[in-house]
Amino acid sequence: MLPFALRRPRQRFAVLFSAMGLFFLLLSLGNEGLLWQVVRHLPGFHVLKGSSRFVLMAGFSLSMLGGLGLQRFTEVGDSFPKWPRAWREREKAWNAKVLATVLLGATAIALLQFNPLRFRDFLAPIVDLLKGGISAPPDRLVLGLSRYFSLGRPEFLLPFAAVSLAPVMRRFLLLHPKRGRRFRLVLAIAAAADVLAFSSMIFPFPPRSAVERVPAVVDHLSGSSGGRTALLTETGVPTGEYKLAPNRLLPNGISYTSGFSTIPPRRMDRFLAMAREHRGDSAYRLLGVEHLLSELVYVRGTAFDLSLDLEVGGWFTIETLTLPSPDPRRICLLLHGDLFARSKGGQWYFVLQPSLGDALRVSLKKAPGEDLPEIVGEDPAGCASVQEVTFRSPGYGKGRRGLFLEIDLGGSKTGDRLGIIAFGSPSPPVVRVLGVSEITATGRSFPVLPYELSYIDSRHAVFRPSGKPERVRALGKVKWVDNWEEASREALNEGEGDVAWLVEGEV
Repeated sequence: MLPFALRRPRQRFAVLFSAMGLFFLLLSLGNEGLLWQVVRHLPGFHVLKGSSRFVLMAGFSLSMLGGLGLQRFTEVGDSFPKWPRAWREREKAWNAKVLATVLLGATAIALLQFNPLRFRDFLAPIVDLLKGGISAPPDRLVLGLSRYFSLGRPEFLLPFAAVSLAPVMRRFLLLHPKRGRRFRLVLAIAAAADVLAFSSMIFPFPPRSAVERVPAVVDHLSGSSGGRTALLTETGVPTGEYKLAPNRLLPNGISYTSGFSTIPPRRMDRFLAMAREHRGDSAYRLLGVEHLLSELVYVRGTAFDLSLDLEVGGWFTIETLTLPSPDPRRICLLLHGDLFARSKGGQWYFVLQPSLGDALRVSLKKAPGEDLPEIVGEDPAGCASVQEVTFRSPGYGKGRRGLFLEIDLGGSKTGDRLGIIAFGSPSPPVVRVLGVSEITATGRSFPVLPYELSYIDSRHAVFRPSGKPERVRALGKVKWVDNWEEASREALNEGEGDVAWLVEGEV
């Protein structure tokens, strides 16, 4: 009904609500809409944390336009033959546009469903240009569109049928103006029923038990003394994709980091970015964070936290992790990236250096034209295996592909720390270590991060940031070495905190 509200001559209310709807819609897009940063500089608006609240005003404006359009849709005045010639021509042109739009939509839907001449492959590059900040690959977005625009989805079918029937209903009103009052009542009831049915399909009514259930991790955080809680998220995935953020935390009296209102949002954003990028610097302590909440993802029955995000490329990536168990038997790495592109190849190296015992070395290699990487070298003390897996995680809908790299420690002692050194081919594809987990002798799995694990259940884990904020450190001496591998080995083996190992000619 909205296009009828914009038909000429346009009413003042239609212009008002159109401008409001467009303005608030752009605001609700946040930084993607370009107006959010401008509004944040206005007095009183600098305390707002998120832009999604403006969706309410945009929805209100669109609803008012739909109501105005419904009113104009049913107002036909005199009988159609008595209309001026220009009005009749305009009415016929509108009907032709609606029918053409319906025909084009039906044609596009048929092409998506039946995929003639590999139409979806043709559409994927176009979707890649238009997807904006969506992190999903374009082929998966095209597949999602084809699944949505089908006869099996009533939330699509009902509005499409309503658009298709609009010219028929309009013709009926023109030919039978005396029946318009009764028809308007039926049409208003149908419109309200359509809105209610559509909203119930998108947001089904949850059972009372699900609403009132309090996860065990919330009880654990509520009983902990002091400090605030931060949510560990995968890079690029908004916090709204996680079940406990922050709507399940705040009602239980748990102080959530992003809800800290005494720090202006722009400055808080910088603090949170620092906390994500510099985990070893204990930036969470600067924010007063005592608990790090993780929503676990299970891959082959192994629990992972996906906030690690180590990029394995041409430069060394080094991370020191805290092992929850004193006697792990296997270390599992969940890898992601352009590993499945047949046209790309490379080689990636992983060195696991525990605080006790010798290092374990594993190398993956993939030649162009091959489907999956394979292990080409492994440490004699243990063995390793790699397997393609599919798993679901917050922000990625129906699932994603990855590699499950499992390294057997061979019964050797590890201590309480594990250093990971990773590097690989300087050219694409780049591999990311999404998460690391350990498996004990009893078969239990624990996610491994640079923090101390303080609580874990079947779905959530709680970590503690280690150490106090380090503002400045004095270096006793600087030692020069020939290459990065030697610098990494010396830094891990020697463990001298006041020595800087630098590469000759590189720094």
